[in-house]
Amino acid sequence: MFYPIQSIGYTWNTSKQIYGVFSGYSLNSGLLIITSVTAFIVMSSLHLSIGFGILCGLLLWISLIDMYDRIIPDILLLGVLFTLWVIDAPTYPISLVIAAGLILIKLGLEALYKKTLVGWGDIKLLTLCLVFAPLNSISALFFISGSFGIILHLLFRSKEFPFAPAIIIGFLSTYCIR
Repeated sequence: MFYPIQSIGYTWNTSKQIYGVFSGYSLNSGLLIITSVTAFIVMSSLHLSIGFGILCGLLLWISLIDMYDRIIPDILLLGVLFTLWVIDAPTYPISLVIAAGLILIKLGLEALYKKTLVGWGDIKLLTLCLVFAPLNSISALFFISGSFGIILHLLFRSKEFPFAPAIIIGFLSTYCIR
């Protein structure tokens, strides 16, 4: 269920907590983080468009919140959707059928194992990415996301790990290639 006010408030509180984490770094480390993020956004916006830079910023924000709190706020997903529409990204409705199949697989496996395997935020993010991914690059998106997800799993060494950064890396790599 989407609750916009709750999602905005939660995103704001989590962003303040992330800022608190980053403010604990030394001045040089903080400047390095801010400079690298800014350089990434500026380079991407110069390469493609200002809208793509905004898209990268939103996706980075989603990754940070997912790594910090293991949740993906709906309001940021709506921001990504709106940004993709504004930059006139082509939509591929046939990919939505694949996303619906993934949702059915998720529900079936959770009913079988009686536990949550993948969060709904990850499914919503993956569905959003699939709608804007051409049919011939979906297998590359899954491969890159899965490979990066295995790396994240090995880094976090826990049963739960943030999968949004893996989905975002897979989406951006296939989005920039086409």
